[in-house]
Amino acid sequence: MKTKTVFLTFCMIIVSIASLAACSSKVDGAAYTLKPGVVNVIVAGYINHGPMQPTVNAVEEVLGKYGDKVQVTWVDKDTAEGSAFLNLHRLTAHMNIIINGNTSYGVNGKTVYFTWFEGDNWTSDDLDSVISALVAKLG
Repeated sequence: MKTKTVFLTFCMIIVSIASLAACSSKVDGAAYTLKPGVVNVIVAGYINHGPMQPTVNAVEEVLGKYGDKVQVTWVDKDTAEGSAFLNLHRLTAHMNIIINGNTSYGVNGKTVYFTWFEGDNWTSDDLDSVISALVAKLG
């Protein structure tokens, strides 16, 4: 039974990595340029670590609803480029979601920080609320 569980977990990780690679755009250690006319989101951190997969999945689920209105860039801390990017921008959380250049937004009268795990500082509903409002402002 344990072998089956380990195998299934391994398969889920491989599928997650493949899906991230398919939708990734490369970011170097330098500044990231915001693309006009869309909501720009950078997801930076340990995006391929097993414990982060529920958070990665939550981000993908929310952002996937907005199609080409959202430009998503995945930055993996485990790469030289990703590590340089996080260091340059002084990002220290295991997961950092930068939306139009900011990691925090006001949601329902409180400041929400889009760092660490989904469910800790922020929820999928918080992320959806911010993205929805920003998409609506695009016109």
